[in-house]
Amino acid sequence: MIPPITLIYTYNDENLWNKFINKFGQAFVDTAAVEQAYADLSKLEMKGDEIDKYIATFEHLLARVGWD
Repeated sequence: MIPPITLIYTYNDENLWNKFINKFGQAFVDTAAVEQAYADLSKLEMKGDEIDKYIATFEHLLARVGWD
């Protein structure tokens, strides 16, 4: 006889869905995202006087490649 399985989560348990989202993201991660961010960084240039947009894009790309 197989022992009964004890449920750890309920259907509407927030921890269940957080764990699912994390595992799903790990399984289906974009493997080329870092390489694309490096390429985008190498082509990044400021156009006109849009310094705020340039800085925001630069900081976003740094975060994607894992740099401080």
